[in-house]
Amino acid sequence: MSSIYDKSSLVLIPSGTKVSKVYSQKPVSGDGDFTFTRSSAATRVDADGNIEKETSNLLLQSNSFDTTWTSSGTTETGSQTGYDGSSDAWEISKGASQYRRIAQSISSSGVQTLSVYAKANTQDVISFLCSSTSGDAGGVFNLSTETWVTNFNTIDFGSESIGNGWHRVYVTFNRNIVDVRIYVGWSDSDAGSIYIQDAQLEQGLVARDYIETTTSSVYGGITDNVPRLDYTDSSCPALLLEPQRTNSIISSEYIDSWSKNEFSINTNSATSPEGVVNASKIIPSTNNIEHYIDRLGFNRTANQYIAHSIYVKPDGYNYFSLSNAANRLIANFELIGEGSARYVSSNGTDFTNHSASIESVGNGWYRCTLIGQALNSVASYMRISCGSSAYNSSAWSGAGDGTSGVLVYGAQVELNSSYATSYIPTYGSSVTRTADTGQVMNLDTNNIVGASQWTFFAELEVHNNTASSDKMALTDADSMPRTYLYNTTLGWAGGWSGSSYNLPLNTNSKVAWRLNDSRNGNIFANGELRATISNQSVDMTADRIFLRGAQGKWRLRQIILFPIALTDQELIDLTTL
Repeated sequence: MSSIYDKSSLVLIPSGTKVSKVYSQKPVSGDGDFTFTRSSAATRVDADGNIEKETSNLLLQSNSFDTTWTSSGTTETGSQTGYDGSSDAWEISKGASQYRRIAQSISSSGVQTLSVYAKANTQDVISFLCSSTSGDAGGVFNLSTETWVTNFNTIDFGSESIGNGWHRVYVTFNRNIVDVRIYVGWSDSDAGSIYIQDAQLEQGLVARDYIETTTSSVYGGITDNVPRLDYTDSSCPALLLEPQRTNSIISSEYIDSWSKNEFSINTNSATSPEGVVNASKIIPSTNNIEHYIDRLGFNRTANQYIAHSIYVKPDGYNYFSLSNAANRLIANFELIGEGSARYVSSNGTDFTNHSASIESVGNGWYRCTLIGQALNSVASYMRISCGSSAYNSSAWSGAGDGTSGVLVYGAQVELNSSYATSYIPTYGSSVTRTADTGQVMNLDTNNIVGASQWTFFAELEVHNNTASSDKMALTDADSMPRTYLYNTTLGWAGGWSGSSYNLPLNTNSKVAWRLNDSRNGNIFANGELRATISNQSVDMTADRIFLRGAQGKWRLRQIILFPIALTDQELIDLTTL
């Protein structure tokens, strides 16, 4: 195989990336790099098997408390010894008169977490307050006794001991806020000082790794135009390319904000597929009655496919149900072993073409998916339930034991979608992930443009494609197709009117298109000759390879170009899985 690779002029195996770029292994000049765009954040599965999101710090001057922060009767002194051994901490002090604080104006909404590193000095107490017209949120923490004195309008609150008297203190809330305030002490007679360092405000239920800011908010992780090297089911990454999708569930992780019938919910109860403690446990009550949890707020349209999905893990009970509204589209799942869809049903009037699936995602977690095509237009909602036995309805009827339940995380509803795409987090409103698009440039420098013979090889998965707008094509500078390498309705080499080959969906494939001369070629895939195209024309004025999945999901593992026509045996060897 190494001798075959030696004959190539371009090798792109997704591994090294930066914003808007996937680097090619050959050539190293950059002429074979993959340029990439996606004008929104996204998620991927990282090398540790965890879902990776966009992260953020919405505060400005997050560790310069004498700048954007407003002082109300406090004194700020920098260059103090910090929790990390640096001189980046600040002493914040006040006298024994009135409430004194530093504050920063900010307009932010939804599920958020405010955190700061703090240490007692001559005062033991630090207090948070986030101002909101719907009721302030915050808490009061004693740094010496490591206890919360009080908290108000919070989803969660806590602290982590860092050592040497330092703690990372946080409060999580669901509010539209106008400012955040950090107080020395709490009562007006509290005098003295505390040390603080590295404040952060971010969306979500947990405090993640600190991000330094200066004059603007800072975002990290899988942000706009960051290629997604996804490690799902593999120790080697694939470049994930997906169409635009919207998660219509407005609060995908804060399940306690949903409507509940005979359920209690423990927020931040366990480690989620994200690798942090932000999964919720749902627990049926001990009453012998129907139990369910609903998330309202989206409309379905007649003939529209809807993809419902959620991550679930057994925690006392092994049976889980997912439905669209009450008894309209239902899937019941058993959450043991590798998992299996136990029952899928529709009432026959609201949905057709329905299906369900369950996928193990590691650490005992499963992604449960329910698909259906709506027969009418009506307001709709997602419903979840769990219990001790299988059932044929959308909610479990029976008495729970008060402690058993299941863990849930990452609820998602994608309208106008016949399959579930990667997770789109939401914190109080629906969120849209835009389409991934990219292209390999400068084919002329790789001895392809104008050549009478060449070979194109790709290893990829194509998922659920249905639209002709999904394509891999040789294009010009305006992204106008000159020759289709792959078109979802025409198949591989669909730009030719002769025979073509359709890749199997949802399966990793290795496929090669050999141009024998300007009018004839062959297609090899998965170790076999699949098609022969004769007496067709190939426009070789293209100077790049363009990929777009307007409706379909692609997982690209490698692209290789050869400025020669490889032999049949070489192509069999190259494409054998």
